[in-house]
Formats: sequence, C-alpha cells, structure tokens
Amino acid sequence: MKQTFSLRRRGLALLLCAAMLVTLLPVALTSAAPLPILTGAVATVEIEQADTVAEIQSRIQTALDINGTLIVTGSKTDADETLALTIPDIAWLIWNAEYAGGAEEAGGTFSGDGLV
Repeated sequence: MKQTFSLRRRGLALLLCAAMLVTLLPVALTSAAPLPILTGAVATVEIEQADTVAEIQSRIQTALDINGTLIVTGSKTDADETLALTIPDIAWLIWNAEYAGGAEEAGGTFSGDGLV
C-alpha cells in the first residue's frame, strides 16, 4: 500500500512538471530576443588592411546580393571613406570585422533590416 501511494505521488509530480513545462515554455521562448533565420547560401568576405574602401564595398555588396547570409571578417583601420551598404530584405549581414579610420569621412552606414 505504501508503495502504491508513492507511485501516485510520483505520477502526480511528473504530471505537474509536464503541465508547468507546457504552460511556461511558450512564455520563455517569446521573451527572448528573436534569432535570425539564416536563409540561402552562407558566404564570408574578409576585409584586409590593403583593400580600398571601394573594393570592400563592392565585394560585400555583391556577396549580399547573391547570398542569403554574409559574414564579414577581417580588419581595415585606416579607412578614409564611409562604407555604405544596402542589405537586401532577404539577406543577413553578420559583422565580425573591424572598420575604422582616421579621417572624419571614415565610418559606415548600413540600410536594411538584416544586420546582426
């Protein structure tokens, strides 16, 4: 008899845990920041110190236009112009690069919703 009571308690405890999980899981999932859904091909562009700003801009923009996701890596710290990119609606840009310069014109402008 004591063993039956123990099995019932365990069953009720498991049922309560399952009910809490089902109830609270949607809240936990919706409260976190949404992660991007990476679509299409994934490409990488590495920028280098010797690259001109025009070259960097051209390579990144071309890769964005033909890939679903683009990861930019590398470093350009002596930029003398603004890097302007337009991110297509169906693309994601993951920026893991350093881009800076000594001139006031150096910096970057990005338009579109896919910057991560």
